[in-house]
Formats: sequence, C-alpha cells, structure tokens
Amino acid sequence: YHPIDSGGFTTPPAGVYPVGDAAGLSDHATGEGIYQALLSGRAAARLIMLCSRARLPARAASLAYRLVLDGCLAPRRVAGAAFSNIFAPRLDSIFGLAGRLGLGRTVARYMAGM
Repeated sequence: YHPIDSGGFTTPPAGVYPVGDAAGLSDHATGEGIYQALLSGRAAARLIMLCSRARLPARAASLAYRLVLDGCLAPRRVAGAAFSNIFAPRLDSIFGLAGRLGLGRTVARYMAGM
C-alpha cells in the first residue's frame, strides 16, 4: 500500500488543472511523482496561456489538458502498473520475510546502496 493515490487521472471541472499527486499521477510501481508533477504543471501553464490567448472556453482547455497528459504519461503509467502487478506481491513477500528474520535494515541499506 502506498499512501499517494496513483489511481489515474480524470477530466477535472472546467478551469481546474490538478497537477502531480493531486491529479493521481504518481508512478504505480514506486510512488515517485516529481516527473509527473513537473510535466503536468508545465502542461497546465502552457494550456492556460494558449487557451486564454485564443479565447477558448475553460472546458476546452480542461479537455485538452487531459489529452496532453494521457499522451505524455500513458506509456509510463502502463509500464508502472504492469511492474506493480507483477513484482509488488513478490517484493512484499521478500520484505516481509526480511523483517521477520530481523534483516529489514540490512536489506534497506543494501537497496539504498549503502
């Protein structure tokens, strides 16, 4: 279980542009979200600027935002979900066993490269 939602992005109400974790854009496998936050923030800023110059309605900008994020993040999200579905149960078993054997800190240090 990871406390940051990675359940996916839905089209927000007109004029609302959630970014990063607020949009559910964290990586399924790692919970990492800096890349997604920066990408979604940049996309939101550009679309707001372009749609305001073109005098497009806020709803059009919200739909365009969803399309941009789906196009940019879909491959990464699919790969993350597949990784999570395949490896997460195995990793949970390994870490659970390591914890029961008193090796949790050793495994954590090894994975951190220390």
